[in-house]
Amino acid sequence: MTSSQGDRGDAARQALAGLLGSTEIEIVGETTGRLPSGEEVRQVSAVVPGEPNRAASVVVDASGEAHPLRRLEALYGRGFLAPAAVRERPTLTPTPTPPVTIDPPTNEWTLPECVTEDETVTVFVPKSGVRPKADVYLLADTTFSMHDIIGTVQAGIDTVVSGLPPGLDVAWGVGNYKDFPIPTPNPYAFQHQL
Repeated sequence: MTSSQGDRGDAARQALAGLLGSTEIEIVGETTGRLPSGEEVRQVSAVVPGEPNRAASVVVDASGEAHPLRRLEALYGRGFLAPAAVRERPTLTPTPTPPVTIDPPTNEWTLPECVTEDETVTVFVPKSGVRPKADVYLLADTTFSMHDIIGTVQAGIDTVVSGLPPGLDVAWGVGNYKDFPIPTPNPYAFQHQL
């Protein structure tokens, strides 16, 4: 590592420690990319070990200055960082999806007053081929009154998690809630954890 690379690493570590409010940080990712201007930069991401919600990223420019990723996203938009070396990607031709069909396709009825008629309309929606998506958020009441039940929830959570139908594209979230502001020991009503 050259001294300028070391200086850039130190700048990233100092900026991340400031953003995370702790000197006990762990670098969990580094990538190089380019700003929309073409300048090559390095993105460095870190977490505070044991605290999953404390994570941050900075972008270090060629001069060694570290910028919070969120500030650059505000300037350029999310996903602004282009890879330093872009490889040619193969072009994928999507498979055409059959159309939705309705049978009968039209109907025109003129009904006399007080007459009831029945008609069956069949709508066929073909399988899309896209994996179905599901957002699953597990929210637990962690107040004292739930003390005995929390153990049961912990023991059965694997059944819940593995019980989803196979093939889903799942985004997970976990949080807990408490009585707030009473009783006073509870510092929050809701806490997002993962």
